Amino acid sequence: MNHGYPYYYDPRYQAVQARPRNASFPSDRFMKGLILGAAATYVLTNESVQRAAIKSAVQAWSTLQGGVEELKERFQDAEAELRMAEQERGD
Repeated sequence: MNHGYPYYYDPRYQAVQARPRNASFPSDRFMKGLILGAAATYVLTNESVQRAAIKSAVQAWSTLQGGVEELKERFQDAEAELRMAEQERGD
């Protein structure tokens, strides 16, 4: 006997009660989206914020490039040391 429930109903699980559509407060997801949208609009339309963001991105890119160049130099130094060691053993 299914007590008026559909055949797939499992009484071990509680039914999730949905909020009424006319609830006076918006859901958490709506509020997060609203705040995120407002922040994105502020960033995309405020010129001084755009300048600061671009400046930060350029500084990060320059730091990354400098690190890569330093790493290349270290590899070249290590290769040169290996060649010198091979030449000394070969002589």
